[in-house]
Amino acid sequence: RLTVNTMDPGTVDTKMLRAGWWSGGSSVETATASYWLLTDPRLAETSGKYFVEHGQSRASATVNDADKRRRLWEYLAELTGAAWTPPRA
Repeated sequence: RLTVNTMDPGTVDTKMLRAGWWSGGSSVETATASYWLLTDPRLAETSGKYFVEHGQSRASATVNDADKRRRLWEYLAELTGAAWTPPRA
């Protein structure tokens, strides 16, 4: 079974971040949210959810705006040349 979730990994203090913007955020060694979301067996059947750090959260209202999602899809399809039509809910 395929599951799909999304997450905000937070700010991780990487070499690229320090070179281009600022120094701060979680250390690379402690930035484990992505790994947790991918490997925790308790989430094996969880799909369609949004996570922040190590917990489920609520995404902004914009995420649930069907018109904005449709316009984003159309823009990305135009930008990439994708021809696939997503199934209707």
